[in-house]
Amino acid sequence: MTTIEENSIDSSSALFDECCDIQDVSRCCDPDNKLCQVQAHIRWEQEEMALAILKEMLIDEPKNHNLLAYKAFLLMTLDRDVEARQLCDQLLVETNGEGISSEEYQIPKGFIHFIKALTFVNEEKKEKFEEALILLNQAIQYEDYPLYFVFRASTNVLFDEFEAALHDAELSIKQIKGDSLFLSDQNVIYELLGDMYAIRACCKVHLNLGEWKSDYNEAVKRESEWVNILFQIQGS
Repeated sequence: MTTIEENSIDSSSALFDECCDIQDVSRCCDPDNKLCQVQAHIRWEQEEMALAILKEMLIDEPKNHNLLAYKAFLLMTLDRDVEARQLCDQLLVETNGEGISSEEYQIPKGFIHFIKALTFVNEEKKEKFEEALILLNQAIQYEDYPLYFVFRASTNVLFDEFEAALHDAELSIKQIKGDSLFLSDQNVIYELLGDMYAIRACCKVHLNLGEWKSDYNEAVKRESEWVNILFQIQGS
């Protein structure tokens, strides 16, 4: 299995890219809008602060499935995978397997399946790969959300499934470039494309498919941490 110290794709930035880039909640959000505050802290990778505010919101709305979906996401991001998975299972039971989606809360269809899949990916165990892939496929069946393909590409490359990773990387590059509704933050688009170029280059090297340097150079230009994967492949 290909290993890296940290999954370099920033899921939180991609999911909440519309939040203010100035890291000051008082300037970005109405003081009474706690949801905005949660989203802003997620965008800035301040997950502990986001979770603290979310817990306050859940005191008043303990059964709010949208808020619980956020909680599951934050627990997964903080590597509290067992807790996140248990909450995902609870939400899937309470929604008859459908999961949660909400435009107001910026939650795409298939989000709970996506979160649960990433709890397995976080464990980096080969025996968990199939479970993660099944869940990612289920998320994609609910909605062709570009970020799901991005993570399926990264999951496949982490577990040395290079042909599948190459397919998803190519698809992701087309989607990210072509879907103007997916992301409005050009910095996030720039970073995600860098990650996909790195993974595509990595797969081409491993599969002996010829020209890969242009993808590699694009990834380096975007400072993608996934370039390290390519170095590992070359050195093997």
